[in-house]
Amino acid sequence: MAGRRCGWRLCGLFGVVILVSGCAQHGDGQSKAGGFLERPFEGDYPDGWPFDHDLPLNVFSSAMMSSPGVLTWRGDNVVLPWGEGDGHDGHDWQLPEGTPLVATADGVVTVAGLDRPVRCGDRDVQAVVLRLRHDRPDGEVFESIYGHLSVLQVAVGDQVRGGQRVGLSGSTGCASGPHVHFGVRRLTGTNSGEPAIVDPFGWQGRFPDPWALHPRGAESRWLWRGAAPAGDFLLRSGRAPDQTGPSAAGEK
Repeated sequence: MAGRRCGWRLCGLFGVVILVSGCAQHGDGQSKAGGFLERPFEGDYPDGWPFDHDLPLNVFSSAMMSSPGVLTWRGDNVVLPWGEGDGHDGHDWQLPEGTPLVATADGVVTVAGLDRPVRCGDRDVQAVVLRLRHDRPDGEVFESIYGHLSVLQVAVGDQVRGGQRVGLSGSTGCASGPHVHFGVRRLTGTNSGEPAIVDPFGWQGRFPDPWALHPRGAESRWLWRGAAPAGDFLLRSGRAPDQTGPSAAGEK
């Protein structure tokens, strides 16, 4: 979850400019086959903290940082304004407080409540979290993870349908402002045989995905069905890479 360590350097995500070293890079493209996730919210909101493919261990320690910044699904290194952010295990979309959140696919609620306490600055805090399990027809199993909610509208054991409202965004836990932390875990087909977090935007870098090769990792692939939420960042030129998905990326 976002915010295992808090302070202005790590939690000041909102209203900032994201700098990217280099320009947008496209790999060979990814197949949309198997894409099944709907957007977890309606509308367009910026992604203030991306998934780090090197490595999303959610351990904010200089000893664990194999590279500065965050390695995005485009294969770009994003330099975050506070100079850290390495190890993030999801995407943080900057939603206003109380924005409706919806199930990304049919599934069952496995977690709905307070996360374990974490130290945030000089206080202990707990985020409201939600997890949905998705069993796919091909035998693959995924889990959608939502963090920092203000309101839950489902309970453990509930069956949900894709697009069903499940809660409201907030700023519970270690957060400097309202947003939703969204992550996806693969429960099958991982390198270790244990659940592993993956990036729903897949991987389009020009070199192998470090997380797909890591002993605790797994392959990330494009999981969105239909229009994806914003997943790119402003370049130094002020131009944002086009958010066209894997098929269009493969044509470039």
